[in-house]
Amino acid sequence: MGVVLTFGVLGTGTAQASTTAAGTAAAAAGLTAVPGVQGPTTPCNPDRYGCDYDSGWITYGDGTCEVLTAVGWAPAVPGYSPNELFVDVEVKSLYLFQGCTAYSTVYLSMADGPPVSFGPFWGFACAELDPTCSDPNTTSYTVTSGVPGSGVVAISVTDS
Repeated sequence: MGVVLTFGVLGTGTAQASTTAAGTAAAAAGLTAVPGVQGPTTPCNPDRYGCDYDSGWITYGDGTCEVLTAVGWAPAVPGYSPNELFVDVEVKSLYLFQGCTAYSTVYLSMADGPPVSFGPFWGFACAELDPTCSDPNTTSYTVTSGVPGSGVVAISVTDS
């Protein structure tokens, strides 16, 4: 098994890099691994600028929480922007009195090598009857560190 370089954005909103055999920032951060739900894979057109991904609503946990992860990958525009990965984690709770938390890991499949993973990206939603925050709730991230500028052939996400 090879070593995968993983760049993650944790709840603080700062990019962090780590190298682990499992290829996840969660393991590097000492978080307990939870079996994830694999979303669909979206192929990227190499003749087009960037690539977008939308997982659609995915049920996880005991079936009362849902997550939708949207990802945008954009190569650098010289003099304007760096290579960027935009991630929105939208979570909704079907519980009346309990919120939900989700972690999404993004995988960029590369033309010339193993996939590059980013995350986990954290999102949450309050209970349906909680007036202090929204349900669903979206948490957005922008990553520039370690994002490849070319060679991305597909995007996929694992949610837990």
